[in-house]
Amino acid sequence: MGMEHKPGEQIVSDIEFASKQIEVGVRYSHYKDPSKVYLVIGFGTLEATDELCVLYQAEYSPGLTFIRPVNQWSEYVQWQDNLVSRFTKIEN
Repeated sequence: MGMEHKPGEQIVSDIEFASKQIEVGVRYSHYKDPSKVYLVIGFGTLEATDELCVLYQAEYSPGLTFIRPVNQWSEYVQWQDNLVSRFTKIEN
């Protein structure tokens, strides 16, 4: 028998929690190349694992869309001897 999926109410709750940290409709830059900008377009659940993911589009290349687990999006990474945010919100 297959994996039991999270109930819809839990998924909605997870999205509400994540949306307090990651804003849909807002632009972010990635630590490796801040000149490349991404627009967060929503959240989705990775069907195989029920992991909540961020859905985002590259503004530098139309049609290029990515998903990344929320926990990876929000984490800090080691970069050039510093601990930095993987993604940084771009203030307009």
